[in-house]
Amino acid sequence: MIENIYIRVDANSTIGTGHLVRTEILADELSKDNLRINFICKNIPNNDISRLENKAYTVSVIDQEKSELESILPIIRKRSIVIIDSDNPEFYTKNFQTNIRRNDIKLMMITFYHEHHFYADIVLNQNIMALGQEYSSEIYSEKLLGPEYVILKNDYRLITKNLSQHKFSKKGKVILLTFGGVDQPDRTKFVYQALLKANSKIDKIIIVQGSMYKKDIDFDDIVAMSKVKTEIYKNTPKMPYLLAESDVVFNSGGLTVWESGVLKSLNVILAFSDREQIGGRYIGDNKLGFYWGTKDSYSIGSLSKKIDNLLNRDNNQMIENLFSKIDVNGISKVVNVIKAL
Repeated sequence: MIENIYIRVDANSTIGTGHLVRTEILADELSKDNLRINFICKNIPNNDISRLENKAYTVSVIDQEKSELESILPIIRKRSIVIIDSDNPEFYTKNFQTNIRRNDIKLMMITFYHEHHFYADIVLNQNIMALGQEYSSEIYSEKLLGPEYVILKNDYRLITKNLSQHKFSKKGKVILLTFGGVDQPDRTKFVYQALLKANSKIDKIIIVQGSMYKKDIDFDDIVAMSKVKTEIYKNTPKMPYLLAESDVVFNSGGLTVWESGVLKSLNVILAFSDREQIGGRYIGDNKLGFYWGTKDSYSIGSLSKKIDNLLNRDNNQMIENLFSKIDVNGISKVVNVIKAL
């Protein structure tokens, strides 16, 4: 029986905060069953450590120079599960996975990739692409694939009960911009400037900046001169309610796709990393949302024209396509599989 949860995750200006956000939501759900939650990190901001510790979670900051096995094995106890949410190649090796699984310890891999052989007890890929991918694994491995197993906060379950059938039919639009914890290329300011040039009626623009977004000094000046009502939030717990209010959500293609999709907001993905481009392209090709490539493909003027075209067409079928693929109770299914080990 599982008694301890060990979560190996990082968050920084290079990889962003998505891995941490997802695993913290999972930890919050698991903690309801009095399971002991332990985070293991090599690189994580101090404010995130403080937040986790305030929830009575243990945070172990390990040596960045040591191998993962050297660092993790001395920490974990028996009757535990180690949950990995990282793209680090070491975690995908036979050596790492088989050594972790010894001594009455289970292993769960939260992954975006399918090209490896998995020795883990649980393999989770909540991305919709996973439904069409082949996963090589051991006979005991349980594979949780697709947005049927998406990890969402409980707020989304509450909000979906009160959704109207279509939000996009309103004449004026509420637009939300959110590009993750870092937004290195500053898509936030770029899209905001394009929205201000658009001819379509926009009632309000909501901007959600991540905890490591550092480009808001001159951005505030632009907002101050804006004729469109603009609200700015930073690392806010109100995200589910802001998404529920929004008709269109410009994002980078991560967890926000599923959060906004289950609340019937239209996704427009402007990618940066290779992972974002792969996922975004799949969403666009399958008519589950719009994939608009990368910021480098546009000027402010050309993006503004594209926005006008978007806001003056019927996008409800696309919204319904994505909504039908997501199980808002996915996290409960994931937790039940973990507790059954």
